[in-house]
Amino acid sequence: MASRDTERSRNAAALTPVRAMALVQLALPGAVCLRHGEELGLPGNQRITMPWEGEHPPFGFSAAQVDWSTIPPEWATFTAETQLEDEGSTLSLYRHAMEARAAHPAFRGEEIEWFGAPEGCFAFRRVGSTLICALNTSTAPVPLPPGEVLLSSRPLVDGQLPVGTAAWLV
Repeated sequence: MASRDTERSRNAAALTPVRAMALVQLALPGAVCLRHGEELGLPGNQRITMPWEGEHPPFGFSAAQVDWSTIPPEWATFTAETQLEDEGSTLSLYRHAMEARAAHPAFRGEEIEWFGAPEGCFAFRRVGSTLICALNTSTAPVPLPPGEVLLSSRPLVDGQLPVGTAAWLV
């Protein structure tokens, strides 16, 4: 189990910018198109069998007895089953983001306007609503814009936005 936890930690660190950019993309007006496996945080979003469940390839994709060597065994930590009930998973982040995007009134408006942000960061607001999306691309944590945090790509640190993290505020 320790190796699974180590692999999960390594995956989480590698996914920091992916998760942040997911929130930026999903905060923008208009239709959203997710690439195959993006919601699971699959490396490279390759066009490959979806890892659904289990410990070994093909991870529940098929019962066929064929060569599944193109599926990395490390994907055990990326399966939908593994991420489904994990509130810190990439799948949970996408699910919460998509639910908020569909139901929260802050996602009205078809235009954005830039919002003041610290150097090395950017923020925008959906025109006609209260949604602010902030992204920290600097080298240090930064203060959040005013508002209540609706969702963040990683946990805040002492109320600040960590490096490589995006947050939605209302």
